[in-house]
Amino acid sequence: MFFYNFGVVEVKKGTLNLTDGFSGGYSDSGGIFNVSSGTTALNFVDDGYNLQGGTKFLGAGRSRVVGKVMVDGVVTTDHPTLTDGSLELAGGTLVGNSGAVLMGPGLRWADGTMQGVITIGNGVAGHQSLLTILGTGTKYLTGVTLNNKGVVDVIGSGNIAGSQGAVINNSGVFKARSDANFYYTNFNAGNLPSFNNLGTGYFLKGNLTSTSTTTTFTDYFAFNNYGDTAVTGAATLELTEGYSTNASFTVNNATSHLDFKGSAPISDPLFEVSLFYLEEGTKFLGPGASRVLGTVQVAGTLTAAGGSTGKLEIAGGIFYGNSESMLSGNGFTWTGGTLGGEVTVKAGSTFNISGDSAFIDAGSLINEGAVIWINNGPIYGYNGAAIIMTASSATMAEGRSITATPATFRSSRTLAHSNWAREQPAARSPLTAILSRLQPACSILMSMASMPAQSSTSFKSVPMFESRAPSTSSRSKASCLPSQIPRLPSRSSRLVRL
Repeated sequence: MFFYNFGVVEVKKGTLNLTDGFSGGYSDSGGIFNVSSGTTALNFVDDGYNLQGGTKFLGAGRSRVVGKVMVDGVVTTDHPTLTDGSLELAGGTLVGNSGAVLMGPGLRWADGTMQGVITIGNGVAGHQSLLTILGTGTKYLTGVTLNNKGVVDVIGSGNIAGSQGAVINNSGVFKARSDANFYYTNFNAGNLPSFNNLGTGYFLKGNLTSTSTTTTFTDYFAFNNYGDTAVTGAATLELTEGYSTNASFTVNNATSHLDFKGSAPISDPLFEVSLFYLEEGTKFLGPGASRVLGTVQVAGTLTAAGGSTGKLEIAGGIFYGNSESMLSGNGFTWTGGTLGGEVTVKAGSTFNISGDSAFIDAGSLINEGAVIWINNGPIYGYNGAAIIMTASSATMAEGRSITATPATFRSSRTLAHSNWAREQPAARSPLTAILSRLQPACSILMSMASMPAQSSTSFKSVPMFESRAPSTSSRSKASCLPSQIPRLPSRSSRLVRL
């Protein structure tokens, strides 16, 4: 039976179940559902109810979507407190049609599926809307565009699964306070899902009994940062793939972590590499550390001021640059993993090297500032790897050992406390496996400036070195420049960037 509501429906006792029909759409005063108390309920139980513009949900009770409900226009919730919601997606499907906007503080998502285009709030000050995502059940984003212009608060541990090109666009405030994972489901069903942060994303410790929380965007669910992403409390945010452009990552204390964990190459020919792109204008802020643990490609200038104002640690995985990749500030540390392509330490900046060992594979670390070795861990060079000192102010101090197989060290400046040995390490960097599928073998011109004799500097004989004055065009004579190496392929290439 069809149920049409153009006036006011009050549920004062028991439960009202509705199947087909619609509400609102004729006047701002029509289509009101008032569920008066917490012991009463209104359920949309079938596959055909339509909430049109002007529909309002009032009262202390809960209206629940357990069937299929379509939304056209602005639908409002108005609950006396923020602890309960007056409209809850509780296991059915909520479909947003043209102009679907959910307003008010009483929106909840405990289970079920979102489809279509749905907007939370209108972005107008004083008209804040809140969607609370709770419960342990998995929530499904199926081809939906979910635009948040209000506040989304994830407090439940249930995962969020995206498919068919689902997109979350956050231009408001998005808070995650649980161990929920964002992941791709229903493989081979359309484009990959993504989260676009254009506003503020907070990832923080749970507010219940948890001592720490970890929010993970797994392989195939991209996280694209164009605003400010902050991690605070005993919380960890794990990202595998996506982009960051003219944006910031803020890690607010030592117990917080932001980890880039893109995987190494996999065998699937359609999805070659899972990696994160750090592009022009990306800043790392706060006293906590952001860590590279997987595959990251850099294009543009990254800023990490150092100390309590911003840190980026290359702790593992692959850090891959090109001719535009610049590190600005004193907050960069290399403790492990592989450098590839071309990475430049800008003048006035500091790059600290520590850890047990590190690798440069088919790439160059170009120092225009200061590179400081902190402990005895060696650096292994592969496939024409180079460490290049270029600026008059460039320094490299407290050096230990560099192992070449083959590699080159070029400098027109003073090198103190380091030696260069030709040895074969037992392991090979994983970056070689990627580059071998992208390009033919490259040979970088081996040139080495005359170095001033110092009693503290010892160089073993390496046949590839040519001891001669530096040439201003020496880097351009390479048969395969780092800037010519193509961008690493990514599953994210199937995503539509903003």
